[in-house]
Amino acid sequence: FTAILRWNTTGVTVANQLYSPNGLAFDWSQALYIAESGKNRVQRYLRGASNGTTVCGQMNGTSGTDASQLNYPRKILVTSNRSIYVADWQNHRVQLWPVGSSSGITIAGTGKHN
Repeated sequence: FTAILRWNTTGVTVANQLYSPNGLAFDWSQALYIAESGKNRVQRYLRGASNGTTVCGQMNGTSGTDASQLNYPRKILVTSNRSIYVADWQNHRVQLWPVGSSSGITIAGTGKHN
C-alpha cells in the first residue's frame, strides 16, 4: 500500500489583516491561536470565524513589560485546558497565561537581555 499525497492548490484564508504573525497553535476544539508579533498580542480564532479575539496582551497592540503586556511574542503553545505559554521575545521571558486570565505569569527569563 502506497499513499499518494497531493498538494491542494486552493487555499482558504482563515485570518487576515495580521501584522507580523509568527507562531500558531490549535486547541482541542480546533480554535486557531496566532502570535501576532507586530501587535504584541495573541489572537484566537474559533473554527469558521473570520474575526479573532485577543487572549494574551493588549487588544490595542500596546507593548510593555508588565504582566498584562507582551513585546513581540513569537511562539505559543496551548495546553489541553487552553492555558497559553508565550515566548515573549523582546521581554526575554516565557509567560503562562491561564485560560481566561488578563495577565501572564513569568515562568522563565528575567525580562532583561543578558
